Amino acid sequence: MDISFEQKVRKSFTDAAIDIKNIRKIGVAVSGGADSVSLLISLSNIFLNTKTKIFVITVNHFIREEKETTGDALFVEEICNQLKKEGRNLEFKLYALKKGMVASYEKENHCGTEAAARDLRYECFERFIKENNLEYLCLAHNQNDQLETLLMRFLQGSQTENSTGIKLRREKYLRPLLGITRKEIEQYLKEKKISYRIDSTNSDTSYLRNKIRLNLIPVLDKNFPGWKNALLTGAEKNQEDAELIQSMISGYKIVQKKDEVLISRKDFHNAKKAVKRRLILSAIDSLVKNYRVPSAFIWEVIRAEDEALGNKILKETGIIQILINKENLLIRKNIKKNTDSYFSVIIEEDSEFDLPFARVLITTKGKKDGSDRGVKGTKIIQINGIEEECNIEYPFIFRSFQSDDYVKTADNKKRKILKIFSDWHITEESREMIPLIQEIKTSEQEIKCILGKPFGFYNWIVKDDIEGV
Repeated sequence: MDISFEQKVRKSFTDAAIDIKNIRKIGVAVSGGADSVSLLISLSNIFLNTKTKIFVITVNHFIREEKETTGDALFVEEICNQLKKEGRNLEFKLYALKKGMVASYEKENHCGTEAAARDLRYECFERFIKENNLEYLCLAHNQNDQLETLLMRFLQGSQTENSTGIKLRREKYLRPLLGITRKEIEQYLKEKKISYRIDSTNSDTSYLRNKIRLNLIPVLDKNFPGWKNALLTGAEKNQEDAELIQSMISGYKIVQKKDEVLISRKDFHNAKKAVKRRLILSAIDSLVKNYRVPSAFIWEVIRAEDEALGNKILKETGIIQILINKENLLIRKNIKKNTDSYFSVIIEEDSEFDLPFARVLITTKGKKDGSDRGVKGTKIIQINGIEEECNIEYPFIFRSFQSDDYVKTADNKKRKILKIFSDWHITEESREMIPLIQEIKTSEQEIKCILGKPFGFYNWIVKDDIEGV
């Protein structure tokens, strides 16, 4: 016999070692989408005729059209009012961020739009929990979100600790839908004849999560039966490994001050490479939360420390500086903006040149004559030893990003590169390092390539009006 939707929600509390009968104040975050609405409805039924009060929070980020985001908030408030009329012990609270607040936070904290919205949302959650003395706050992540997250982290080359997936319970945060599929959620709402809001950005495949959901997962479902269970089982194994690695790292002494972290060089030098990498990442994360650091930079620091002996070495990436001296590794924030990072070079033939932060080699693949000048064919662009290909003809411009740049998408429209960088979580300083390849032989002078992979991000290659990331 199949377990009902609400029984599964109730079971999640048991799985999280929570006695549902003892809860008196519980919160639920509701955006208006199917997931969070189903969570609210199921909890309101589970706690019906009990002494438990449900506190509902909606956060308006103002990062989509105002009509849409305000409409979501009003929709949630309407559901709550209806539930109260039906006798539910429930209270609604809207937290509206100031317009432009997400963008300001993104700039100040050197993170992407999604990361900025998440941090600000959780600040609201923390305040909501404290103000109402909540025992738990329920979030609406479901099993599909879990699978998408695991695939995202695999494609991003995440380390073991980040490949364990979303946790059922973390402190006061609980995710009762984590074992429930999106299909079950929609079926539950259909049976209850309850409507929900649809986020207009859900079909935008420029977002990696949407691209995985709409393009990759259907292929896996069709060709690889059992992939979901395999992925979830792998995440459980990664969790075991992550706990072991964390226990190893916790044995190292790390001294943290306001804008810098000290790691004993002797301890660092004698550690395994996997531990060294995590010590650096942990130090950087303690200085700048969610700051994306290219893997190539981490390995460069490890290699430099290993070969430097007693010498002092300074390594930099974006706003992070790592000074290696005789006694310590000093990791610190470099708040001074690098005003010399802009570059623009007209490339007329196979070339080799230096930027302040990279060595660049450009050659032609499959030349048809003996000259370098004006040769047609794919260009091999090597940046710090990492090769990428771009189909473009000499001459072209190899330059840094400008705020008004656009690039062509698969449906032959234009997308602002600033938005792409934000979706990729590339900080303001790191954006200045990402090279763009712009044609100059046509009147359109379109950008044909965004080369982010040499710096630990992604590529956007325009090929016959189709972009590849």
